[in-house]
Amino acid sequence: MSESREPAVSVAGASVDYGDVRAVADVSLEVEAGAVHVLLGRSGSGKTTLLRAIAGFEPISSGRIVVDGRTVDDGSRGGWVAPELRRI
Repeated sequence: MSESREPAVSVAGASVDYGDVRAVADVSLEVEAGAVHVLLGRSGSGKTTLLRAIAGFEPISSGRIVVDGRTVDDGSRGGWVAPELRRI
């Protein structure tokens, strides 16, 4: 019987906009603690922007990012946690 655990990182419907340009569109993923994942895509497809958003260096425009059960960005400045407090 496997134990069900909350993912270490959860991204739900995250988008990142730079003005009129959508750099990341509606991305969802979950990463369990200790797991290794890879982001693949063409140059300019938003891989680095997504990682920067998870780390807190880019705010998301919509969606939600949860780290260790704590919402660190929900698309509003009121729901944003600084990078140094995310432990990423």
